[in-house]
Amino acid sequence: MGANAVNGVINIITKNAKDTHGAMLSVGGGNVDQGTGTFRYGGSNGRVSTTVFTAWASRAVPSFMRTIETFDDWRMAQAGFRADWDKNSRDTLTLQGDIYHEISGETTTFALYSPPSQVVADANGKFSGGNVMARWKRTVNEKSDFQIQAYYDYTRHFEPEFGETRKTFDVDFLTT
Repeated sequence: MGANAVNGVINIITKNAKDTHGAMLSVGGGNVDQGTGTFRYGGSNGRVSTTVFTAWASRAVPSFMRTIETFDDWRMAQAGFRADWDKNSRDTLTLQGDIYHEISGETTTFALYSPPSQVVADANGKFSGGNVMARWKRTVNEKSDFQIQAYYDYTRHFEPEFGETRKTFDVDFLTT
């Protein structure tokens, strides 16, 4: 974080699809991380480079519940893509997106307005969503460029005591 960062800044820089050619597979497992894996494949066709990926995980959290043995484990799956098009020496276009689904067991205590005044729920939280981002970058000269980026995100988050659906849309224009 730099001197001008307020309340923390996270800058995520992803690789261009042309830097992820070929196939990559990673798998693992154990007594807690029962299964994890990632698969990615990338290639190029002229000036267009693409990458697709999927990731999954299954985690067992030690359960102390007598009635439900595995309610508090965690499962996740995600898939996505990225395409980069070097249209010419001045213009690049990027399109990327992903979707995900997750189930996460939990014990939650929440208050009620009528007796009994609180309830303990052993249930799954369900989370899903996806996003897509498009970006156009143009180099004006050696010292100047600009980019326009649009982003849309859809999130569903439901747990035993609350839930929400959120849609976010953002457009940015940057110049140097």
